Amino acid sequence: MNKSCPVVPSQLTSSTLRSSQFQTDIFCLREQDLLIHFAAEISQLQAHGLSREYALLQSMLSLLRSMHVLIILEEDASFLRYGYLSPDNAVGISKKVTILYSELRPHALALVSSFGIPDAFFSPIAFNWIDTNSWSSVQPQQGATISI
Repeated sequence: MNKSCPVVPSQLTSSTLRSSQFQTDIFCLREQDLLIHFAAEISQLQAHGLSREYALLQSMLSLLRSMHVLIILEEDASFLRYGYLSPDNAVGISKKVTILYSELRPHALALVSSFGIPDAFFSPIAFNWIDTNSWSSVQPQQGATISI
């Protein structure tokens, strides 16, 4: 954030678009913009005191952080192999991950929608997994051929 902002050329050529410097710069601009907006929102919240939304955001980020760390500990065998975790601790971590999943479950849709991903990018299963997995949707349509 302390570096000067990269400048995007007004005329984008094919070689510019394929340039690693341009690609890095454009993502850097986007990242700086997101951080500036996030910092402004946090400053607003702090100016008005800790609000309920801020407390919820803080607890949700804490839950996600805990899940991230514990899932890495659970999935990476090197923590067991090199003695950072005992087998008993590994079992405890697995149980805690299951508990954290159940805590996160009620908030899953809100978290996914917070990314602002358009519906067109989701597969049909994201909207109605029962209909998507029904027998009629997996059977070939009449007149359709299956090629192997």
